[in-house]
Amino acid sequence: MTSLCEWIDMKIRDDDINYFDYDEFSNFEKVGEGAFGIVNKADWKSCGIKIALKIIEYNSVNQDNMNRFLKELRNLRKVNFHPNINRFLGITKEPITNNYIMVLQYANRGNLREYLKNNFKSLNWDDKIRMASEITCGLKCLHSRKIIHRDLHAKNILVDNNNLMIADLGLSKHLTGEITSNSIAWGMLEYIEPQCYVVDNYVRDKRSDIYSLGILLWEITSGYPPFPSISRATLCYRIANGYRESPMNDTPLEYVELYQKCWDNDPDLRPNAEEVYDTLKRFSKDNSTVDIKINIYSDETNSNSSNILNNENNLQSRSYLTIDDNINELNLAQFTSQISTPSMISSSISEYEKGLRDDLEEIIQNYLKRNKIGWIKTFDFNKVLERYESRSKEIFNYLINNPTLQYYELMLGVFYNRGFGVNKSINIAFEWYMRSSQQNDFNGYYEIILYLQVKKAWLKPSQIKVNTINLFIFENLDK
Repeated sequence: MTSLCEWIDMKIRDDDINYFDYDEFSNFEKVGEGAFGIVNKADWKSCGIKIALKIIEYNSVNQDNMNRFLKELRNLRKVNFHPNINRFLGITKEPITNNYIMVLQYANRGNLREYLKNNFKSLNWDDKIRMASEITCGLKCLHSRKIIHRDLHAKNILVDNNNLMIADLGLSKHLTGEITSNSIAWGMLEYIEPQCYVVDNYVRDKRSDIYSLGILLWEITSGYPPFPSISRATLCYRIANGYRESPMNDTPLEYVELYQKCWDNDPDLRPNAEEVYDTLKRFSKDNSTVDIKINIYSDETNSNSSNILNNENNLQSRSYLTIDDNINELNLAQFTSQISTPSMISSSISEYEKGLRDDLEEIIQNYLKRNKIGWIKTFDFNKVLERYESRSKEIFNYLINNPTLQYYELMLGVFYNRGFGVNKSINIAFEWYMRSSQQNDFNGYYEIILYLQVKKAWLKPSQIKVNTINLFIFENLDK
């Protein structure tokens, strides 16, 4: 294979790459550090603009990283024309070390993670849809040139003025090659599709980028990173089992449906980049779409909720239960001895809603009763649910639209687990049980242990192909 230096020298001689004297730049300032080099910003004296200089330190990297740097140069040249991809301007050489340096477009507002942290409160829905469209437009260009990014996350999206650009193509791969989930570092776990955690040597493709795009579209609506307080080992397990972030208050319904399609567990059901882009462009042209919202909070709590969700300090201080941190201390006897049955909070509502509330409260009290007396008695909780089957959808909708109700997360888990008023999904039920446990509800802990016991009864490491991380997670459930 042609070496990095040979390839660059050839392209400079052929005028395929612009070469600039190092003396043209001044006022160097370090702004970042990547897997195989440092990024500085500098003044371009003759042009009167700031640029970014991406340095590769030959003496501190292996051949694999050199190849990645070369690959990034090649890929950047293919998409250098696009406004939503960080522009490659040319090459310079540091005179003392003789290291080549990439000259790149400088993003004056940092990366998307920093931008959201500093500017989220000032963004409206037009801004958010524009930002989502720009990222998707850049990804659409990459895919049209048969380039898979493979490491798409908020720190690899740069913001120049208000324009978003995809950056860091060092992990990207041309479709003619084959990259597996185990071949190099995966990237940021929060943005990696479930298949990488459950299938050995899983080959990522365009659909892998679409999954990451879905997480980014959600992050634009929240202003903070996904899963901020969940341990990495637990996060792998939960993502593999269908765990995703919930929609934020006042998110357009069609927007929610779009990013949920992007992060679908089944890669075949994810849209392609062009379909996502076309949908977002339709949003931007049809302002009425923005008025269709998901209201997951009541009017009484709406203002307080939005303040909490937009306050990163509060988010980081939340206490989250994670399986790997607490599994050693949990057992069924402990749960059943600590389950309490306080009555639900009443409010002034219509007779119809009062009827639904009363039905729901009776279901909850019977569920709690089941947890206290167990399965050895004649009491059958399933018989209770059967009595309300004809109104199950109404009861489910009443519950999901009243998130301030006591046992809200727990009962959503129960209903999903049994398919009461909603399509049955054990994985979604597990997600809601985890959220219940985060509220220190011992009923949530109880259901988690039951879930894991069932899992371990039929799923053994020797029966499935899993990678090293999955084996580590699974084996530690027994400890």
